[in-house]
Amino acid sequence: MSAKPGFLDSRLHRARSSQNRFQLVNVSHWESEEAWESATADTEFQERTRAAREDLQTPITSNPGLYDVAAEFFA
Repeated sequence: MSAKPGFLDSRLHRARSSQNRFQLVNVSHWESEEAWESATADTEFQERTRAAREDLQTPITSNPGLYDVAAEFFA
């Protein structure tokens, strides 16, 4: 995704507690909503996210927790 037009940066956050349901959370920034929509409309992205959703046994729900930045990626 970092090669897509409009990508600004991305930060991978690691949970502070091993009790958090999600141990890693990725947050990305884009120049505009349109740039993000164009990047996520990509066929390869759609196929990968579809496969990931189909592998889930339970639906994704909110799970608050505290996170530290583990890695940063810039365009």
